[in-house]
This record gives sequence, C-alpha cells and structure tokens, in this order.
Amino acid sequence: MEDITFKKRHSIDFLHGSLGDKILLFALPVAATAILEQLFNASDIAVVGNFSGAASTVAVAAVGPVAPVGSVVPVGATSKGNHLILIVYFSCIFLLNVLK
Repeated sequence: MEDITFKKRHSIDFLHGSLGDKILLFALPVAATAILEQLFNASDIAVVGNFSGAASTVAVAAVGPVAPVGSVVPVGATSKGNHLILIVYFSCIFLLNVLK
C-alpha cells in the first residue's frame, strides 16, 4: 500500500512565532472582500444611476452598505443560539451526574 500524506498548506499556527505576519495573512482576505463589496455597491449605483432617476440612485446608495447586515446578523444569532443550547445541555448533564 502506498502511504499518502497530506500537507497542511492552508493552516496558520497562531500559537508559535511572531503574530504580526500571521495577523496580516489572516486580515488580507477580509480586507480584499470588503474592497470587492464596496466595488460591487459602486457598480450597482452606477448601473441604477444610468438607467433610472435620482430617487432610485439614492435608494440603492442608501441600502447598499446596510444589505450585508441582513445576512450577518441572522448567522451570528443562530451561532450564538447553538452555543447557548449546548451550554445549557451540558450543564444539565453535569448536574445530573453530580446529583446521582
């Protein structure tokens, strides 16, 4: 049989070594995503401004930066809800084992 080994190419070890370069490597994709999102919003405004009136352009410009909140808030809420459920569940199991 052939021994197959996998390299860890896409992992960052934050526990060892200096943090500056690791934080930069972690933050660059986040910054690039924010820049691309702003370019997307700007292109939306340009397209709507070209084909519609001033009121439509203002509406798109006002809602564009707020739209990602509509997807981030529910994801964060469900994640925290899962954590809360797990904490309560394991606390109950712990208490049941202690009271035996």
